[in-house]
Amino acid sequence: MISKAVQESFKTAMFHAGELVLSAEYDDSPAHLTRQLGVEAKAGTGNFVTAYDKAVQALLEEEFSRILPEARFLAEEDEGNPGDVPWRGAKGSLEGYVFVIDPIDGTTNFIKDYRQSTISAGLLLDGEPVWGAVLQPYTGEYFHAAKGGGAYLGERRIFAGGATLDKSLIIFGTSPYRKDTLGVRSMNAAKELFLRSTDLRRSGTAANDLCMLAAGRADGFFELSLAPWDYAAGSLILKEAGGVVTDAFGKELPFGRGVNSSVVAGNAINHNVILEIVRKYV
Repeated sequence: MISKAVQESFKTAMFHAGELVLSAEYDDSPAHLTRQLGVEAKAGTGNFVTAYDKAVQALLEEEFSRILPEARFLAEEDEGNPGDVPWRGAKGSLEGYVFVIDPIDGTTNFIKDYRQSTISAGLLLDGEPVWGAVLQPYTGEYFHAAKGGGAYLGERRIFAGGATLDKSLIIFGTSPYRKDTLGVRSMNAAKELFLRSTDLRRSGTAANDLCMLAAGRADGFFELSLAPWDYAAGSLILKEAGGVVTDAFGKELPFGRGVNSSVVAGNAINHNVILEIVRKYV
């Protein structure tokens, strides 16, 4: 169990990172994306990184290292050697404490000043999530959980809803980096879910989407390809809120370098139905 004092220190680091995101400047000049945000293209369609992603990651790694010196890092913008993080066991579990960080989940939103981006940090112990937090810097909402301790929005405990699919609000991700394959399949799955649910939403930040389920603001989520930093924190928060999250085949979500996974989430009532629908399109 991560102590309350340590969790408070983690929270302070997260809000320092949020201040850095909020410091970004925008203007109307054609060059502002590269000059002010430092936008660079990554592999895949519509996949970007900014100078702020890198700066937030560096800040969190520095502050988390002071709090938990023995921890290692698995982070989206990490350009280090994969051997930096040790592996153990047939399942490739990560040894010891490992922070899994997405410095800005929703980078395209951030570039566009859409103000729907989050900072996500999860902590694994021997490959199992034991703490996670997601900060929405624009609203100040701070979702967090420690294993076995429940899920919280700030100081208020939160719980996943109990809607059946026909009464569910479903959030989904489009897998935009693989539009021609997973993007098409995602839209087909979304169409069926739309016809069988109340409505659909698309935010561009999976970490926040999982927290929306944890807070009972939405009832289901899927995306066909996500990395561990997209779901490390949000999946723990949702589970601690009483929700259910697996891959599209009903298995536990994997953690490790080079790992991607489908993610299907819901509540104890609708998860299996959502899973059944999404699985047809994987």
